[in-house]
Amino acid sequence: MVTQSSHNQWYPVSLISELKSDKPLARTVLGEDIVVWRSGHKICAWKDLCIHRGVRLSLGTVCENRIRCAYHGWEYNAEGQCELIPAHPNLKIPTKAKASAVYSTHEYAGLIWVNLSEEPKTFPKLDQFSDSNYRVVPGGPYEIDAAAPRVVENFLDLSHVPILHDGSIGDSNFAEMSDYTIEDRPEGFFATDIRYFQPDPDGSGSSGDVWYDFGILAPFTVYFVKHIGCRQGAEKFVLMLAVRPESVDKSWAYMVPAYNYAADLTEQQINDFHSYIFGQDRPVVESQRPELLPMDLSEELHLRSDQMTTRYRRYLKDLGMDFGVTENGYQKIVN
Repeated sequence: MVTQSSHNQWYPVSLISELKSDKPLARTVLGEDIVVWRSGHKICAWKDLCIHRGVRLSLGTVCENRIRCAYHGWEYNAEGQCELIPAHPNLKIPTKAKASAVYSTHEYAGLIWVNLSEEPKTFPKLDQFSDSNYRVVPGGPYEIDAAAPRVVENFLDLSHVPILHDGSIGDSNFAEMSDYTIEDRPEGFFATDIRYFQPDPDGSGSSGDVWYDFGILAPFTVYFVKHIGCRQGAEKFVLMLAVRPESVDKSWAYMVPAYNYAADLTEQQINDFHSYIFGQDRPVVESQRPELLPMDLSEELHLRSDQMTTRYRRYLKDLGMDFGVTENGYQKIVN
């Protein structure tokens, strides 16, 4: 079920670098098929449908700042109005000949974002992504057969890091979790004073102690700030996870790191590092049951080290979010 609480969120649909000037992209958000295309400097996102015979506009091409349907050649401008019908070049274009739904778009952190609501909320931002001292290296998307809340909760799950990621960002010899602090904020919550020893905290191959802060920007967009070397250290590594829910059981994740150090790391090294970490997470998250995230905390066993993930579930419940979650125990997805 898709409600206003899930519709009125910003979702990543593409790397900016993926969208070419002459070819639209097909994407699905919350089960809605969308065409994304560029008209000059403007990025457009519409329902992926030509009003004439219901063909996907994403099968077409872009020429002279208009998108052209592959079936009968109808051409639409950036505002969604049809401007040309080749079979009737002198016909006054019917008022109905327009995109059936036009969505808001935004470019940020190397990604294209879409909001399906008619009155989209303010776009959430992190200071580091507009700070010239940080190098932003957007990566993904990573396909995963799992509900978006499961993917996000895995990112917020602290005690799995030393075990599942042993040898990279974790060390099973240092698996004990110390206490940390969670505070409520207008956008959700913020967790601080999370300490780990990591063999390779950032892809550079250098081991050491790190301190994390975790925050939430939107139901399916979360981040951490990793302090390298000491709690007040000048070297910081920010990682934002933004998840696009294609359907209730399939998601696409984008990982956007930003470093204010490690200038010698190439973009390929950075993306390879995060791909490796996500590759370790993927089969575990895909195996979780129930497939939907339980809102009833009594369905699973929770410990002190799980306080951030249980706080995330309460946050979703407070928002009224019902996409990718279940109140009904071990409900199985039936396609």
